[in-house]
Amino acid sequence: MRFLFALLLAAAAIAAPPAPRLARAGHGAAYLRNEPVTVEATALGEGKWKWKSIALYDGAVRLGAITRDQPRLVLPAQKPGAHAGVLVGELPNGDLRTSLPVSWVVWP
Repeated sequence: MRFLFALLLAAAAIAAPPAPRLARAGHGAAYLRNEPVTVEATALGEGKWKWKSIALYDGAVRLGAITRDQPRLVLPAQKPGAHAGVLVGELPNGDLRTSLPVSWVVWP
C-alpha cells in the first residue's frame, strides 16, 4: 500500500508542471512610500509546460501580467502597509498553479 501511494505521488508530480516562483528583484523587503516595487518571476516552466497566462496578485487585486519576455514587473508606488504578492498561472487546459507568496512592506 505504501509503495502504491508513493507511486501515485510520483506520477502526479510528473504530470503537473512546477509552479512559477516570485522574488523581489534585488531588494530587501522594506520599501519607502514613493519607491517602485520590482518583482521577478522565475521557473516559468520549460518544454511541454506552456502557460496560457500568468498574473501577479496582491490579495484579490490583479497587479499585472508576467510573460517569458517580461518576467519582471515594476509596480507603481504602493500604499503603506504589508503586501503579499502571488503568481497565478493558468495552463492551456484550465488548471491553475500558484506560487508561494512573497511579502514586502511599504513604509509611510
